[in-house]
Amino acid sequence: MNHNMKSIIKSAALLLTLFGLGTLASCNEDFAQAPLDQPFPEIGDGTYQNPLQTWQAHLGTMPGDRETNWVTGYIIGYINSDITNTMKSAVIADGETPALKNNNVIIAQIPYDEEVWESTGYSLDDCVTVQLPSGSSRQAVNLANHPDNFNRQVSLRGTTGSKYMGVYGVRNAYEYNWGPTGRYEEPIKDISTQYFCDFSTSHDITYYTERGWYKFMEKGGLTGFSVSEYNRVCYVGMSAYYGTANGGPYINWIISPEFNLDETEQKTVSFRTEVSRKVEGTELEVFVLTHKNPLSCEPVKLECPISASDNVWVSSGDIDLSEFSGKIRIGFRYTAAKGGDGNSSDFYMTDFNYGGANPEDWKVIDPASIGTYRKATTLESGKKYAMVFDDVYATQPASESSAYGRLTVEEVTFTDDYEQEFRLSKEDAFTFTNVEGDHWTIRDAYGKLIYMDNDASHSTFQFGSQGSLSDLDCSWIITEKNGKYEMKSYFRGYYLEFNPNFMNVAPNSDRYTNGNRAVLYELVEE
Repeated sequence: MNHNMKSIIKSAALLLTLFGLGTLASCNEDFAQAPLDQPFPEIGDGTYQNPLQTWQAHLGTMPGDRETNWVTGYIIGYINSDITNTMKSAVIADGETPALKNNNVIIAQIPYDEEVWESTGYSLDDCVTVQLPSGSSRQAVNLANHPDNFNRQVSLRGTTGSKYMGVYGVRNAYEYNWGPTGRYEEPIKDISTQYFCDFSTSHDITYYTERGWYKFMEKGGLTGFSVSEYNRVCYVGMSAYYGTANGGPYINWIISPEFNLDETEQKTVSFRTEVSRKVEGTELEVFVLTHKNPLSCEPVKLECPISASDNVWVSSGDIDLSEFSGKIRIGFRYTAAKGGDGNSSDFYMTDFNYGGANPEDWKVIDPASIGTYRKATTLESGKKYAMVFDDVYATQPASESSAYGRLTVEEVTFTDDYEQEFRLSKEDAFTFTNVEGDHWTIRDAYGKLIYMDNDASHSTFQFGSQGSLSDLDCSWIITEKNGKYEMKSYFRGYYLEFNPNFMNVAPNSDRYTNGNRAVLYELVEE
């Protein structure tokens, strides 16, 4: 394998001579009859359990005419759009030379190996371009910030069947999951009488429109909606940021699924809102609708608290809907007189609750994501552990998009009287790798290193690629004392400790150390 980054300039010729696009795109969803001349034995249907293979996405496949699909492949490069927005500027990036662009990647059916590709005839002409929109997928998947993602298998959820950078690709890949499958997607529930949504299941707004939410652009030519996360709070955002100062007004709606008040016992709705950069001329209003198109009915405005102060979450409280009957929707109308940064506000909404739903009943949990953790007697390199403090609080990783900060915790319940075992998400496991002697690196479930950088003004963890620092610089000196593990940053001398006042795990200096060390519980692979 050539270990230097190499620019490959080739035309992107689709393999339509071998595979009829129309035939493949019209196959039924389970692909009972695969194309006779398919280049690889694997074939997917676009679901999270069975993503489309790269070769299928390369042909513009849309199973059952479904536009949004999961696609899996190996990250082997990116498009350098400084040259041209086509595959003519495709760059195979092995990680030794930093990539220049973070807004796209190229995925291949097989990992890049120069000899293997040449012997099999595989080339960039067979690869797929992936658009990484702003958000968690871009921050985690791109090669510019994470050169070690080279040749790593990833599954991405985005729009197939349309061209990106001149060839059929994956557009707006808001969701990703490392490995050959996508993120768990729960079957659609009956939501006519009770419903709760905190937008934590997916960062792809298409996921929610598939489950009854509706976007409507009334005026201004801008659909300014997205799903985001900050400080582990997920929300749908409404914005005219990408509008222009002379292009308004912008009027956009995000509308809830349909509910049946005649069958609902508790006739209430509630939610939380927050505003950012509050300026005059921007407002968020809430209405009861009898049609998903607000112009096809007479919206009735609901009087309720809406956030009016920057970065303050405000609860609407339970809003009484008993004066209404039949099938309704709740519509959030965002209005901005002008667009662009500084001319309009951003509004956020989360914790939407209809009918007095219990939020715990609406958590989407992949049964396969829960693992058994057993008290560790030794620390072994390459194994995964949960860090437990005060015999009850297990450390959780920061959000996938976080580059720095502290770690949150979750209370765990032990399955026996001896506090030897509990059940918890596998994503709460951290991989400990021995570097040298008692020096260890710690990575979270997203593959991000947890370390401290060399900026003396920083008193938080860094999450992600180590940059110019060595493995040793990013290591923790770990020593076991009476069943607990002291973890001290080799680079900065800070201790990894639990702070009960703030209910998080943070680095503390010698001056402020509290001695609250972790007990390690090994994830038992099942």
